[in-house]
Amino acid sequence: MLTHFKIYEILSPLFFQKTSLKLCGNVCLLISHLLWQNKDAQSLFGTEEFAEHLVFLTDFNELVNESDPDASVEALQEISFYALLAMINYCQHCKQNQNLVAKQRAIQTILRQLKSGSYEPKKTACFALANIIKNNLENQTKCIEANAVLTLCEMINDEEDDALSNKAYECLELLGTEVVKKLITELQAVFEDRKPNMWKCTKTIILDIF
Repeated sequence: MLTHFKIYEILSPLFFQKTSLKLCGNVCLLISHLLWQNKDAQSLFGTEEFAEHLVFLTDFNELVNESDPDASVEALQEISFYALLAMINYCQHCKQNQNLVAKQRAIQTILRQLKSGSYEPKKTACFALANIIKNNLENQTKCIEANAVLTLCEMINDEEDDALSNKAYECLELLGTEVVKKLITELQAVFEDRKPNMWKCTKTIILDIF
């Protein structure tokens, strides 16, 4: 159906045009709907060129550098948000597209999003990260190498209905036993730093193994 109507040929000029980032963002929103639970659409848009531009549009810092100086922060956040929505459906259960965006450093871009910004962008970025690493050992390794473990741990709290916290926890579960190894390594580093004063204070360090 999508190929019959030449959707890629119709949307590509709008997606790749350099006149309006806002238009790119709106096209991302449309594409996110086309990609939802649609393997044909995932395959149709599964090109390196598309993945590269999609990752660029998710990167708020890059948008700031490339946008009109008068562009508002809210407008650029909206573009990044729509691109993240597209990435979520682009990568869902699709290893080819997972690898395409990972090759374009999507994991590192998303981790930067998680370290700054407001709640909603962080939540959406975390959903995108989960879909990039799910059932993909290579991308899980890249995620750990990008120091994702500590960043994700900082997202976790004890609020059961906190979607960001729950999704960060899910990402850590997807990364498997390497997460525990990473946390133990970090804990050993803390002990080393505190060794000279270890027995001179009454504070206690608690490791919560999830």
